[in-house]
Amino acid sequence: MLAAGIAGRGPQGLRAWSCGPAALVHAHFWTTPEEVGERQPAVHANGRLWIAADARIDNRGELIRSLETGKDSRKTTDAELILAAYERWGEDSVRRLAGDFAFILWDSHRRQLFCARDPMGLRLLHYHADRRRLIVASSVAAILGVLERTPPVNEALIRDLLQWRLERWTDETSYQGILRLPPSYRLTATDGQISSTRYWAFGEEPQPSFRKDSEYVERFQEIFQEAVRARLRSTGPVGILVSGGLDSSAIACAAEQAFETGESEGQARLYSCVFEQTPGAEEREYAEDVARRCASMPATFLPSDDCWGLREFGEEEGYPLAEPELSISRVLVFRPARAARADGCQVLLTGIGGDQVLGGEPYHTPAMLRDVKPHRLHREIPHFLRYSRIPPGSLIARAYLRPLGRSVLSRLGLRKTRSERAHDLLPPPYLESQAARSSYHHLTEASFSARLLTLDVTAEFLGIEWRLPFLDRRVIDFLLSLPARLRFRDGMIKFILREAMRGNLPEKVRRRTRLVHFLELEQRGLHDRERERVQALLQNSRVLQQGLTDGDSLHAAWNSYWQQEEHTSERRRLIGFLCVESWLRCRERSTVSAV
Repeated sequence: MLAAGIAGRGPQGLRAWSCGPAALVHAHFWTTPEEVGERQPAVHANGRLWIAADARIDNRGELIRSLETGKDSRKTTDAELILAAYERWGEDSVRRLAGDFAFILWDSHRRQLFCARDPMGLRLLHYHADRRRLIVASSVAAILGVLERTPPVNEALIRDLLQWRLERWTDETSYQGILRLPPSYRLTATDGQISSTRYWAFGEEPQPSFRKDSEYVERFQEIFQEAVRARLRSTGPVGILVSGGLDSSAIACAAEQAFETGESEGQARLYSCVFEQTPGAEEREYAEDVARRCASMPATFLPSDDCWGLREFGEEEGYPLAEPELSISRVLVFRPARAARADGCQVLLTGIGGDQVLGGEPYHTPAMLRDVKPHRLHREIPHFLRYSRIPPGSLIARAYLRPLGRSVLSRLGLRKTRSERAHDLLPPPYLESQAARSSYHHLTEASFSARLLTLDVTAEFLGIEWRLPFLDRRVIDFLLSLPARLRFRDGMIKFILREAMRGNLPEKVRRRTRLVHFLELEQRGLHDRERERVQALLQNSRVLQQGLTDGDSLHAAWNSYWQQEEHTSERRRLIGFLCVESWLRCRERSTVSAV
C-alpha cells in the first residue's frame, strides 16, 4: 500500500526492501547523472545500513574528500554519500550535507531508524506512529493509503487556515496523528521510542569578515555561482523560469556563465509568462533582454493574461488534494512548468526565495532605518519616505521609539510575547542587523514553509523537480552575516546581488526598481471570471455545515470584497475559505466513492 502511495513520484519504477522490523520503499526519479540506473533502497558496504533517499547533495566534492572513499565521484550516488557520511559521523552527519534532501535510514546494528530533512525543508517527510508501527513517507497521501481508517480532520489547523494563520503547517498536517517533520529536523526511532531534534539554525555557522565591500561582493559571486552550478546537474535539459525580475534573471545569467566557462555541461531553456492586458504583472522587456544575454538558451514566451485566480483549482484534471491548497493561482506556476516539461525538462530552476534571503522591500519597513549609519541618514531617509508613504515624524517614531517602547514593556512584563512553537527547540542566532533578523524571520516563518509544501505537490503532479538556488544553505548563511549597507543602498534593494551581477546581467535589468504584482489576475478571477464558482462553493457550504466559521461574517466579507474595486484586508481569509471548502468537498466525494 505504501508503494502505491508514492508511485507517482517514481517514473523509473519502485523497489522495496525489508528485514526484520524495518521495510523501505523507494520511487525512482533519476534527475542527476549519478542516479541513472541507481536502485534504492541502497545498502552500505558494511551491510548494516540501508537508505531510501529523495536527495540532491550539492557539496559532493567536499564530502568525498573528507570521507576518503576512494570512489569515482562521477559514479558515487547521493544516497551512497549519505550512507558513508552516517557511517563516519553518525547522526551529526546531517549537518555536513548541503543540498535538498529527505531520507530514511535503517541501522540494523543499532536497530534504529534515522530520518532527516534539509534545513530549508525543500524535500518532505511525514510520519504517523501508533502502538504497532511507525510510518514515515514523503507525502500525506502515502500514509493515508496504509492506514486502515482515515484519521479525523485536524480542525485546529483547518480553523487557522480559514483565518489565514499557517503556523501549524510547519509540523502538523490536516489529519490528527499524521505529523510533518519540520525543516532542519532529524528523527530517530529506537525500541518504540521516537524523538526529534533540530540540528541546524541559519546564521549560526561562522562566516568570513572582510574589510572591503568588494571582497564581500566577490565572495557572494563565488557562492551564488556555485549554488546555480550545482543545480544545473541534470540528466536532460534544465528549464529556468524567468519573470524578468532581478532574482530569476540573475539565475539565468549565472547559468549562462557556467555554460560559457565550461563549469557546467548540458543545456538549459528559458520560460517566461508575458502579459499584454495585465500591466501590473508585465515584465516582457526585461525577460527579452535576459534571453538575448543567454544566447545558448532557447527562450519561450507564454501569453498568460488568462492565468487568473481559480482558473485551475481544486481537484481539476486529477490534481491531488490530500490537504487543502494554499493558493488560488497555481495556473501561473503550471503554465511555464508544463511548457518546460513538454520540452523534456524534468528539472526547473526558479528565483523563489530571493525576496526572503536578500530582503525584498526594506524601504517599506521603517525598522530598517536603524541599520543605516548616521552619516548616511540624509541619503537614505528620502527613499524610506517615498516607499513607506508615512510622514517624517512617524518614520522616526516607528524606527526608533516604537521598538524602545516594546522593549520596556517586555521587561516590565506588560507586553505578551508571541509564544514559540513547541518544535522550535533552538533559539535563533544572534544577528547584527535588523535586515538580517527580518530575513531570518521570513525564511523560517510557517507561511513560507507552507508555500514550499505546495511546490512539492505540483512537482509530483507534473513530474518535475524544483530547484531554488537562493535557498542554498551556504547562500543563506553568508547573506545573514552581510553588513546591512550591502543589502540596500541609495534606493536600491538587493544591492549585493546587483553588484555581483554587474557585467553579467543586462544593465536595464540590473538597475530596475519597479516591482510587479499579480493582484489584478487574482481579482480578475474572483470578481469576474470565476465568480459563479465562488458562489457555488458558498451554496450549501461544508465549512458552514461543520461549524468551522461564522456564516454571517463570511457572507458579509464576500459582499464587501465584491463591492470594492481594490482588494480588502480580508482577501486572504476569503482565499482560505475557498481552499478549505474545495478540500472538504473533495474528501466527501472520495468517501462516497470508497463506500
